[in-house]
Amino acid sequence: MLPPRAYVARAFALAAVALAIWPRPVLARCPDEAPDEPACDPLAAIMMPSVAGAAYVPRGGLDPYVGGGIELVGFSWSNNNDAFGPSQGTIRFGALYMKAREQREMLLYRLGWAVSFEGNASRRFLIPYWGGGLGALWETALGNRALAEGTLGLYLFYGRNVVVDAAGTMVLPFTAVDKLLGPKAQLTASFSLW
Repeated sequence: MLPPRAYVARAFALAAVALAIWPRPVLARCPDEAPDEPACDPLAAIMMPSVAGAAYVPRGGLDPYVGGGIELVGFSWSNNNDAFGPSQGTIRFGALYMKAREQREMLLYRLGWAVSFEGNASRRFLIPYWGGGLGALWETALGNRALAEGTLGLYLFYGRNVVVDAAGTMVLPFTAVDKLLGPKAQLTASFSLW
């Protein structure tokens, strides 16, 4: 059992995180400040190919898995205005191939989504987002396992032809939880072909 001081410290830490990610108005808004700013142009793209690098650290005594993969962004948008809802988002399907030191391999595939916290970010960089996904993984010794993911991330750059994002994800398997539950970090670059 933790001392009462530790519970108070955790409560303050959670409150600080909640205040940091709580949606609020931004200082510069589209189109009021600079309607000709490129970040104010609405963007929409379909079928954007992506490349990704990832590291997954299951908590069950398994070595970390590191690898890369591909994604296909089915739909992506950026619309910085005062309308209700997130200003940026994506719906994507991806597959990652990762290896561990102990000659174990993993294929992780999922259908996921991500939306920004802000409704009018009015910028193209450092836009925080949250998301989730459903999918499965195949591991050399454990076989196939269905999973869900919860994600917090940052659009490092959200441009017309390139979107780069970094994400931290908690992988929540439906079975073999004691071995496969753990965090995953991923860096993804998506490219618009038209």
